[in-house]
Amino acid sequence: MYNLRRAMKIVHNIDNTPSRIKVFEDIASRHKIIAFVFAFYNKVARTPLGPLLLMAYGAKCFLGLGRPSNNQASILSISAFANERHANQFIAECAPNIDFDIIPISKKYWISPYSWGSFIRYLPLFFRTYRIARHISRRYSFMPSCRIFSVLALYLRCKKLLSSSDSKAVLVASNYSPESLALAAAAHALNKKVIYTNHANVPANTIYVPPVYADLSILTGTVTLTTYKKRASFRGELVLKGLPGVASSMQYEPLISSDLTAGIFLTAMTNMQFVDQCIRDLQELSNVSSILIRPHPVSLVNNDFSSVIAQYSDITVSQGRSLSQDIAACDFILSGNSGVPLEILRGGKPVIYLGELDTMPHDFVGFISEGLIPETAQISEQVFLQLINFYSDVDWKNHMKRYDASYLEEPDAIARNISKSIQELL
Repeated sequence: MYNLRRAMKIVHNIDNTPSRIKVFEDIASRHKIIAFVFAFYNKVARTPLGPLLLMAYGAKCFLGLGRPSNNQASILSISAFANERHANQFIAECAPNIDFDIIPISKKYWISPYSWGSFIRYLPLFFRTYRIARHISRRYSFMPSCRIFSVLALYLRCKKLLSSSDSKAVLVASNYSPESLALAAAAHALNKKVIYTNHANVPANTIYVPPVYADLSILTGTVTLTTYKKRASFRGELVLKGLPGVASSMQYEPLISSDLTAGIFLTAMTNMQFVDQCIRDLQELSNVSSILIRPHPVSLVNNDFSSVIAQYSDITVSQGRSLSQDIAACDFILSGNSGVPLEILRGGKPVIYLGELDTMPHDFVGFISEGLIPETAQISEQVFLQLINFYSDVDWKNHMKRYDASYLEEPDAIARNISKSIQELL
């Protein structure tokens, strides 16, 4: 079962991995205000001001959670990012006969009388929480400290919200975010069920894989389950969901034609020098007429592409468009160490791996070793033949179905299995 200690430990473990620390450092290097906050915190972390800063961050998180609109809903969910929200929404759509509602997250609740009324009730815990904050601030840098301590603040808030509702279970789309872990821990503390659905593929070669202690897990495919069992801990019942959206057969035939649009889909810690090299290589190909760059969807880790737009007239940088729209606009796509190739492949577009697009370890996600996508070191005319030969192989669909259980399957049957599993849990 989830509990507060386990939840805080999971956030501690994942936010102190080398890849996560690199992301935090990369964010600070490109945002002056964040860099200033990091530097200031490092100076005061071991003083009485350090724990107070963590407590202020925790208060912000506590106050930012609003009340669900329907206290009679059977299942309450929470989502800190759009990809988590989409994953939760997909599950709700699969079980239309069950009442779902959300615990909203918004800055507007910072001034809510209800939020403050609930917050004031916890003031007697000030000195106890201060000791916890002091313990954390003396050991970790700013971002890990904030996120670890926020689990405590969010847990207290979620426990109050759940105790005031008639919900029987909670739904979370992350097994490592502070918001989802706090809600899961609060639910188990109140003897409510926890349903977990993964919002993205679990990287097979990451240093730390968070455990799953949910009562029911709804996963995209068997590869994810294998990773959890081999690298972490997995408990509870299981049902497979596949990836959301309409699946299309692989469309590699257009690669033999001209007037192609190439996509470059980026993740965190982008290697801008190599991106520039990829652009030049693509422009050398006679059958590529345009290039679409899709930055990482989280703005804090985005790079500045203004110089790229100014330098090249045939390049579009995606802004405010959905992932499915960008996939549909491309004929083939270059990707680095990201989980996005799964959505690209489900959309029927060939994707090839270039490890130098970012500074993550080679094959961080594991798609190369599992035979899901091909890789190349440099873009040339040979890439098109490589893509056609790879995706026309008769075994490729089987590889894809291990990651996406619903690939080219009947979606109604998947939805019925999910709905049945949830009803049996409740």
